Amino acid sequence: MNLARTNTIECALDKGYPVYVVFETDTKDVVEWWAFGEALAKGSAETRCNKHGPESYDYADWPTYEKILARHEAHLRQLEEIESRL
Repeated sequence: MNLARTNTIECALDKGYPVYVVFETDTKDVVEWWAFGEALAKGSAETRCNKHGPESYDYADWPTYEKILARHEAHLRQLEEIESRL
């Protein structure tokens, strides 16, 4: 296994590696990712929260992040629908 050749998150997922991401809690944008790096993701999220404020960043494995992102996008669609009704 040569992780040096895994340059993209898509490549790591295609190879079946466990991928961990750090994302902004407000926008759910991915800011960093690691294959086999849960401790790195946790440490990065904690460091970013120390710099930018509590609970401003979080980390998760890829399947969990996909669920979080889907819920966030559904919530944004609901807000747009509510605004269009007003």
